[in-house]
Amino acid sequence: MRKDGKELSVDEMKQMLVERRFFDSYWHKDGKGIRHQYQDTTRSGKKLVFDYATNLVWQQSGSEKVMTYEAANAYVKQLRRENYG
Repeated sequence: MRKDGKELSVDEMKQMLVERRFFDSYWHKDGKGIRHQYQDTTRSGKKLVFDYATNLVWQQSGSEKVMTYEAANAYVKQLRRENYG
């Protein structure tokens, strides 16, 4: 897993699924996936979900509004600049 996002081509994504043995119902049905271990937490008044399996922290409720892919990318970049979570 990476700290900074990266856009992958379809071929790169398929290769990553196989290399990391991730499950995908279309492109890698032999993948085993991950057994996640979630914990809800609050830090600095922000509701978060910590995933011990991936060592990732997620915003618990997500955005309050529907947005385009481009707007979602900008939203996530802003959260990263703010060191959200």
